[in-house]
Amino acid sequence: MTQTRKMIVLLDSVKKLIRRDDYKHVANILRKVHAADIAYVLAHLMEAERLRLVQVLADTDLALAAESISELHTKPGGQLLAILPVELAAKILQQMDSDDAALFVADLPDDKGREILALMAAEESSSVRGLLRYEAETAGRIMNADVFCLNQQVTVGEAIQKLRERREAVSCFYIYVVNDAGQLLGVLSLKQLLFHPPEVTLRQIMRTNVISVHTETDQEEVARQVANYNLLAIPVVDDENRLVGIVTVDDVIDIIREEATEDIFYMAGVETDDHAYTSARLSIRKRVPWLAIYLGIGLFTAWVISLFRGALDQYVILALFMPMIGGMGGNAGTQTMTVAVRGMAMGELDAQTRSKFILKELRVGVVSGFLLGIIAGLIASGLEFVWTGHYKIGIIMFLAMWLNISLAAVWGSLIPQIFKWMKIDPALASGIFVATLNDIIGFSIFLGMGTLMLNTFGL
Repeated sequence: MTQTRKMIVLLDSVKKLIRRDDYKHVANILRKVHAADIAYVLAHLMEAERLRLVQVLADTDLALAAESISELHTKPGGQLLAILPVELAAKILQQMDSDDAALFVADLPDDKGREILALMAAEESSSVRGLLRYEAETAGRIMNADVFCLNQQVTVGEAIQKLRERREAVSCFYIYVVNDAGQLLGVLSLKQLLFHPPEVTLRQIMRTNVISVHTETDQEEVARQVANYNLLAIPVVDDENRLVGIVTVDDVIDIIREEATEDIFYMAGVETDDHAYTSARLSIRKRVPWLAIYLGIGLFTAWVISLFRGALDQYVILALFMPMIGGMGGNAGTQTMTVAVRGMAMGELDAQTRSKFILKELRVGVVSGFLLGIIAGLIASGLEFVWTGHYKIGIIMFLAMWLNISLAAVWGSLIPQIFKWMKIDPALASGIFVATLNDIIGFSIFLGMGTLMLNTFGL
């Protein structure tokens, strides 16, 4: 049985037991499965069912309940914690790693978050408050402050003994080496530790060119660094190069997934908390504003077209080819915009490569527009000749297609970068603006040329 099929069977079994109000039996079943599988089940239950199940699960295994919620996305996990009694929410958050707890607390209403932090144990509450001091979506916010590090004067034998004593350490992928002031000096792997004599000091065997990030580094840049250097964890330092935490690869995977999901959703005009299991009411509330924006854009485009109604009345064949002009410009602009948004997300586009990228996309647009303009012009001329005996629509079609696709490449490469400069997520608004510009400019070029033909040749 595949893993997907197993999850479907598990969810079906849980739902049957819930319908019988047998939550204790459900909790006993879930205690035998992985926390990620429990998160899947929670995500596909109704709100009241999730609330009751978490309460029962917390009564039997608080640590498992906490781990299961931490496996949820931040939004649904935060929504679940928000409806739990504050005492239970505080107990659950105490069981989580401080970085996970901080993400959930930040997503809660301010008053609820403060109340939960006040009920948490002093040590855990202090760790979470420390992470919340940093800006959202930075290395400081997502790092875990419980990092295993040793002084440079410690010997290999002492390091191994200390490592044995810290079995609960968050990550033992690497041993980070610091000086007396806590400043990061070097790093070594467990393999290095095991293959050296016990009397050798860490300073003698550590690697000094450590890949690290600052507490204010954007989380996307953190993910890029981990991916580029194939790291299992990356240390986080402050202004004085003091080691203050680490970001592990599992957090990076979450970042990549969330950022990719966010970009895809925003480019389609959908909120990131609109999921397959979201209620119809919430989905309507999230989607209608975006659809209303598209409606407004459509009305504005219709107004632009109305400016050329005289040409359309006399030369009706223009209307037949308008969807092709708008569609091809929109497709070309979307292609360029997608490459631009991805390039910025991956760090491929910066001040040095920006102008080169725009020129490259302009060349692509000019050549593509020329080739497709010839094809579209020949097809349009042939159809017009069959219908009316004329063929001059082909000239209009060729020039409009050529210019529209060329300009679409420019808008598609420029607009995402302009939004990034304005501190606006490029994926959030680029699609709307690129589509609007392509429609308005494409129809204006096409219908303007048609009007010119009418006035010049009296078609």
